[in-house]
Amino acid sequence: MPAGIRYSRIVVKRDSKTLHKDAKDKVKVGIIVGPKNCDPILPGTRDKDWPEEFKVKNNTGPNASGWGGQYQVDVGMGLKLQRLFPDVFSVDVIAGSECTEARLAKNHINFNLGYDLVNAFMSQDPRHEKAFKNAMTSQRSQLWPEYPLQEFIYRKDFYLKALQKGGVATMDTLFIDKGINPTQVLKMVKAKKWDRFFIKPAYLGSFGMAGGKFVTKECEQDPSILKNFQDNDANGYKMFLIQPFTVKPDGKVFDEVRNYFLDGEWSHAIYTDGTDDDAVFPLKEGCPYLEATRELAKRAYKVFCDQAKWRGSPLKPPMTRFDVGVMPDPKKGPKALKVFINEIEMEAATWLVRYVPFDIVKCMSEIYPKKILELINGLKRQPKARMPSADAMRKLEALVDRLSTGTATQAQKGGLKRKALCVTVATGKKKKRTA
Repeated sequence: MPAGIRYSRIVVKRDSKTLHKDAKDKVKVGIIVGPKNCDPILPGTRDKDWPEEFKVKNNTGPNASGWGGQYQVDVGMGLKLQRLFPDVFSVDVIAGSECTEARLAKNHINFNLGYDLVNAFMSQDPRHEKAFKNAMTSQRSQLWPEYPLQEFIYRKDFYLKALQKGGVATMDTLFIDKGINPTQVLKMVKAKKWDRFFIKPAYLGSFGMAGGKFVTKECEQDPSILKNFQDNDANGYKMFLIQPFTVKPDGKVFDEVRNYFLDGEWSHAIYTDGTDDDAVFPLKEGCPYLEATRELAKRAYKVFCDQAKWRGSPLKPPMTRFDVGVMPDPKKGPKALKVFINEIEMEAATWLVRYVPFDIVKCMSEIYPKKILELINGLKRQPKARMPSADAMRKLEALVDRLSTGTATQAQKGGLKRKALCVTVATGKKKKRTA
């Protein structure tokens, strides 16, 4: 990932009095955004009526968070749906700082693309965090994903244990849920014979917050190292993952391949280097990193889908990302790779728009109408659900039928492909980027 990715502290204030003023016989869709500050859309693709308050200013050069830029994908996705299908949807782009149950209740269906409970927790505003969590948990919000699936992702210990139970490779992990007790931690780490180890939050952890690496002998000699970490760097956290500090044979941190699934199918994978922040590349067929990580990601996706439900029935998410750790495994051969699931993310995570080998916003613009229809049909299982009018549903059904029967754009069919790249695993050399 590019250097300098930071938690977005942007607070947006908008006048919502005119919200849905022309929404008669349309489906009202809410899109929760940060706005993000590190996942810009492709150059030249911004909406001409981009709201001024959603432009991320002074986000270039040394001030940039990650890739920087004014026009971020979470906002762009909402604007694209409105631009492409104005007769079908009335889209409400909702800043995370303004997201409440009452605001979500103005829409028939809501999606979270850029601001979740991790962001609310990191705002250090208990009142906002409480209100936001209430919005996330209430069925009245008619929000995808439902809170049980959100919690499954927030709780890394939940999904790591589920993957382990399903026979999917993960990094060797110790779990603690009552805070860091130096004596207990050292006993567990020494039993694993780890010379070095890494601690990170199991719940509501992101942006590298409250993470730290430690040398076992140093902590044995001075246990206050761990106590000070809990009291200062990880204050407020109680649940942690403890893992061996894992590096490649050359001593560098392991790499990751981010495998994306769109509407239930594997779509594409993007390599991110463990130490070179600018080495980010889409992978092409035949690349050893792609072949090894995709297979593991598909197995993990099956486990994940057991948790993905909407009003009690299974539903394939619009987007899911599996971050697969990958490193050479010389014990098994000169070209052997060790792969393991490191993290799972959903739509609110980074899409890595600039490195997707096709226009991901256009592609998702054709997936979301289908998912909106599925989600609204699922609301029939919810007492007193807010439903669109019969005319709005007829227009939505006609749109989904049109997109699925040959009149979809080239983006959905895999068109607009940009040149994919492949890291040369044996030497670490890389071809010139085109993104």
